[in-house]
Amino acid sequence: MTKRTRPTYSPEFRLEVAQEVVDKGRNVKDVSESLGLGKSTVDKWARQLKQARNGQLSSAAPLT
Repeated sequence: MTKRTRPTYSPEFRLEVAQEVVDKGRNVKDVSESLGLGKSTVDKWARQLKQARNGQLSSAAPLT
């Protein structure tokens, strides 16, 4: 049995996806379905963007 690997996404892509939710007000479900991503992934990226903007994350913390 082979081990399944998770896809990796660039920080730029993650930021664009998070901005769709945070800045453009799109629904997490709609964004995740349109891009073939998990809802929890999109939700996590959006939360991290909000926290980073509120100064709750250090600037060194990656948006993953």
